[in-house]
Amino acid sequence: MNIETITGTFVLTTEIEQNVYDDENRLCTNADGTAQTKHVEIYFCEDLGEGKAQYWTTSIEEAQSFNSIDQTLKTLLKQHRPEEIAIRAMTTGS
Repeated sequence: MNIETITGTFVLTTEIEQNVYDDENRLCTNADGTAQTKHVEIYFCEDLGEGKAQYWTTSIEEAQSFNSIDQTLKTLLKQHRPEEIAIRAMTTGS
């Protein structure tokens, strides 16, 4: 039996709620006056270092990719609320 590092291309992703705006950039509201929201998937983009800013993006093209599950997990564990973040393998679609 062999043990090998899981390799591939991986990204970190999570969902956030974002307010919905109309074509004139006005906040859309529900009948009860609360803001309308939608779920948006975002991807880890950049970490400026210990205790500094971390950036996320809605663009998969701007996401930081990792070449092994080990690298991905190390970055995941540095995040705030890692339990809300998922690891996804990037594949080429048809």
